[in-house]
Amino acid sequence: MFRNLLLLLLVPVLTACATRVTAPDLVTEPRTVAVLEHGWHTSLMLTKVDHTRVRYAFGDWRWYAEEKEGFWSGVRALALPSRSAFGRQALPPEQPGERLDHVIGTGIAKMHVFAVEAGQVDALVNRLERLHRSGQASAFDNRTYNLVFVPHPQSYHFFVNSNHMVAQWLRDLGVDVRYTSAIGGWRLKP
Repeated sequence: MFRNLLLLLLVPVLTACATRVTAPDLVTEPRTVAVLEHGWHTSLMLTKVDHTRVRYAFGDWRWYAEEKEGFWSGVRALALPSRSAFGRQALPPEQPGERLDHVIGTGIAKMHVFAVEAGQVDALVNRLERLHRSGQASAFDNRTYNLVFVPHPQSYHFFVNSNHMVAQWLRDLGVDVRYTSAIGGWRLKP
């Protein structure tokens, strides 16, 4: 009970600051990445060496993968550590004039695109692909979000949600990320 009350009191504090992203100044071998805001939820799109793209997402299994999106399901997902879902979507190379929300098949409230070192993208893609393959026995194909979900070893809760996971993936790419907000609100510093 005390933990839940503390969580409710901390929500305004934890969500007041936008997550600030500072892309690397000098990139010798650039590769495009994109932070995709879908309201309170965030996913990350990485461009691979062959110019195809892959989108990764993280969320509560029951809420995100199984689409049990009622009020109490949301409260449960945020308040209690639960099984998490790690989603993956393969995407074609970028086409001139494309609308990315049409390509991925779900809404994008805001998109932040920038370049990082290709070698770091390759290393992260390889690690995330291994992680996704390791869960294939429990794969769940969600047509609403166009993601294939597998279990993720990290529990999901308010303090470890999609925004925190995307922030960690960006740090793995050498991106400076500060003030990670629990409910989105990303800002790319020029």
